[in-house]
Amino acid sequence: MDGVQGVLKHTLKRLLQDPNPNYSLVAIAYAQLGDKDKAFEYINKGIDTHEFDPRLWLYDPAVGGSKADPRFQTVLKRVNFPQT
Repeated sequence: MDGVQGVLKHTLKRLLQDPNPNYSLVAIAYAQLGDKDKAFEYINKGIDTHEFDPRLWLYDPAVGGSKADPRFQTVLKRVNFPQT
């Protein structure tokens, strides 16, 4: 593992070892690795635990591709955030 991808994978592994991981950070790591399905899985876990902050996604260029996914609009509706 080297480069940014290696660092992300290592960070993700450490986050997931925590019995109560920060779901928003896990989702961001998955999004940056290009795994949108896992990213949205953890976004929804974050919503369920009242931990998800949509502003992290709206203004973080590293997760930009996920915002184009139709599931992101569903997420915004779930948290009563204005549609983009």
